[in-house]
Amino acid sequence: MQTIENTLEAPEQIATPPNPEEGRREAYNFLTTWRVRANREEVYRILEDVDALPAWWPSVYLDVKVREKGQPGGIGKLVEVYTKGWLPYSLGWHFRVTASNFPSGFSLRALGDFVGTGVWEISARWGILHRDLRLADFC
Repeated sequence: MQTIENTLEAPEQIATPPNPEEGRREAYNFLTTWRVRANREEVYRILEDVDALPAWWPSVYLDVKVREKGQPGGIGKLVEVYTKGWLPYSLGWHFRVTASNFPSGFSLRALGDFVGTGVWEISARWGILHRDLRLADFC
């Protein structure tokens, strides 16, 4: 599989600014679109193999551990991840797969340093992967 294009839109604020008295933080919506030379099944299987994330994206995924396998098809799978990005800090969080629709995509709920939901939609048109990660609480 070869990446053709990856676009990352700036985070869109989807909630009011934090109120320190209420302990709230801002909510963000991260949208990415990846165009890859692969069919939907290949893209789904690669993303499903979370143990391989540090191998194909080592600058982001520092460590990944499957804590619970979940049901056949992946629903209920619990994964602990340690990640970093361009900012000078790392994030420890975990996610649980909440929905799976092979080969069209899946959804998850994140907890830890990331709190929110993620939806991955895999389109048959150009092997496009749309990722919508909505973070209700980012600390």
